[in-house]
Amino acid sequence: MDKTRKTLGAEIILFAGLKDIVWAFCCIKEEEKMNTNIEINKKFGFWGTIQIYAKTEERTRNIWDLVLKRIKDLYSEKTEKEIVNFLNSRYGRHFADSLIDTADNFNLGLIMMRIAMLNKIKLSDWWAWYHGVTRPKLPIDSAYLYRTAIKAVLAREDVQKEIKLLLNCAKDPIWKDPETWLYSEFTTANDLEKMWAYLQQKCEFNKGESLCVR
Repeated sequence: MDKTRKTLGAEIILFAGLKDIVWAFCCIKEEEKMNTNIEINKKFGFWGTIQIYAKTEERTRNIWDLVLKRIKDLYSEKTEKEIVNFLNSRYGRHFADSLIDTADNFNLGLIMMRIAMLNKIKLSDWWAWYHGVTRPKLPIDSAYLYRTAIKAVLAREDVQKEIKLLLNCAKDPIWKDPETWLYSEFTTANDLEKMWAYLQQKCEFNKGESLCVR
């Protein structure tokens, strides 16, 4: 392991944001005493996986307390039992794996920083898998996607030729050239989608270009 690799955790923490790091280390003291009425799966799930890498009970406890605190802060509507049940499950085990690089590079500070930077977007997939549902997809700006796809191939002569041909057929003086048409506020998502479909029929794109928009 080279010297740069050894300092990776310190470098990331330096740029992660002071408030997140302070939150991470202060929460350890706050969560020292856990609810003993809730059974922790110490042979499997999140705890069992972390302990394999952390080696000691104390380090495992620190990480457990911190992740429980973070999830409770993000999901105030969930009970501690619900959160612990998730962490005790196989999804909690995979979640723990996602926080660790490798067994040979266990970095407690880096793991705590990753927990401190968790948000609902990052956790939504884990909750969806745990409950056996599919996370709702975020709305997609189709105009942006098609415009980006066309822009990526706009420098090609065959693409320029086909777009100019269609614009000339439209006989609209507002479309002076392909670039003007592409970035015009009057060019709708439907216009861009039709243009992209037309270009795919008329021009030969390589795999990367043809998959710009699915």
